[in-house]
Amino acid sequence: MRAGEGGLFINGRVYTLDPTRPRAEAVAVTAGRIAAVGSTQEIRTAFPHLPVRDLGGRTVLPGFTDAHIHLPAFGLSLRRVELRTARSVREAVALVARAASRAQPGEWIRGQGWDKNVWSDDRFPARGDLDAAAPFHPVVLSSKDGHLLWVNSAALREAGIDRRTPDPAGGAIARDAQGEPTGVLKETAKDLLWRIVPEAGEELLEAAILDAQRLVHRLGITAIHNFTG
Repeated sequence: MRAGEGGLFINGRVYTLDPTRPRAEAVAVTAGRIAAVGSTQEIRTAFPHLPVRDLGGRTVLPGFTDAHIHLPAFGLSLRRVELRTARSVREAVALVARAASRAQPGEWIRGQGWDKNVWSDDRFPARGDLDAAAPFHPVVLSSKDGHLLWVNSAALREAGIDRRTPDPAGGAIARDAQGEPTGVLKETAKDLLWRIVPEAGEELLEAAILDAQRLVHRLGITAIHNFTG
């Protein structure tokens, strides 16, 4: 039974943070909200018809505080294509195609978490893999370790990256045998792309923060210390 479904949680060590009654044994939850705290006997008497879960002495807290979180960035990450579960280039491309089918024309598709080391394909991904999946959307996908970007042809065009673009100091543009960019940017070469990716607007940022808030609430986090970014 989850607290949001309603019920009695008895025989626990409840920390109320209420100085007039800092400790209790039981909690009554109705309609997804705490209705009362008190002794096990008090709560069972006051709410005789609610289902009961015996906590067996476990600790109950009103909520957790995350002492270091970048909530806007976290919220934005929830809207990106998550590629950690992909086990091949094909699976990763399918996830991108799904995101592109829901995006507005020309909207950037951002993703994260790809890892060629767990793929069945024994190769690096390439822009051509993404072009068919998202021909009308620039695509930028961060690797799991953060050292690489995998992008499509539309993103390379937006950034002005072609065979004539020199490798920046400390980075490299992966190239094919003809010297054309393959769609993988390494280390500081990522900045050639990031500098032209649009910043999140106020409306999107607000929606992302609300997404993050809903998720942390489901995890029992009721307060945060937000850091810039």
